[in-house]
Order: sequence, then C-alpha cells, then structure tokens
Amino acid sequence: MVEYHFIQTGLQKGEYCIYTTHEDDVQLIEKKMADFGIDIEGYKRTKKLYVCRISDPRLDPLGLLQGIENLRRSIIGESKRPIRIVSRFIRNIESEEDKLANMFVERTVHSPFEKYNGSFMCPYPVSNIQSAIEGAWMQNHLRNHHTAIFIFKGDKGLAIDLP
Repeated sequence: MVEYHFIQTGLQKGEYCIYTTHEDDVQLIEKKMADFGIDIEGYKRTKKLYVCRISDPRLDPLGLLQGIENLRRSIIGESKRPIRIVSRFIRNIESEEDKLANMFVERTVHSPFEKYNGSFMCPYPVSNIQSAIEGAWMQNHLRNHHTAIFIFKGDKGLAIDLP
C-alpha cells in the first residue's frame, strides 16, 4: 500500500514513475496497482509509468559493481525530469552473502542519487530478513537513506527523517 501510494502521488504530480520487480509476473503487479486506483493503461500510454522486471546485479558477467551500474543506468539513465522509483536490487536477503551484497548496493546507489531530480523508495520486508535489526545491516540502511518508514502489524507506522 505504501509503495503504490508513493507511485500514485508521483503520477498525480506529473512525475515519471518506475516500479521494478524481480518477479516474472509484471501484469500481477499492474493489476494490484489498478486495484489500488492507479490508471495503469493511461499512465503507460503517456509514458509516465513503467513497471519492469530486473535481474540481480550479482549475475552480471563483469561483477556486482558493473551489475549495479547497468541496473542504475537502465532504470534512471541520465534523466533530468522529476522521477520516482520503487526498487530493490537484491531480490531476497536470506544469507550473509545476500546481506553484504545488499549493503554494498545501498551504499553504491545512494551516493550519486543527489544529482537526480527525484526520489527512490527501497522496500524491505524486514520480517523476512534474518537478524535485520542487528547492527550492521540496519545501520548501513539508516546511514544511506534520507527517511525510513516502518510499517508494523496492525497498520501502525513510524517515519523517521535521517541526518
């Protein structure tokens, strides 16, 4: 709901919006967005909304860093227009290797983001991340984002602006 609201608000403001997924069924996500009240076909027709499948940057034959750069370039490019993105480059955070790769992605993608005219939401289902609240992973994410939004069971939430 938070992701779709973020996209819907951007579309209403005339921003270009991109939603990425690692899942094969892009149409299912588009259906969920439509059920949320987003005019999928209208925004796709005006090229304001893109829902696309991405691959894990670790699969790039030239390595993780080049994979991150290729994904960043394919999603953001050199856009100067207002843009909103919902994306997570590492599909699942289940192992120590996943966690370390994800931390590296967050540091790498966030640092040059200041030059873009837009905002980027990185959704993480923390309940599925082993030991997410333990030091390193959470500290890395809080250090590399402007805001953190936590949604708890029972539809309660907390938003924190970060230094």
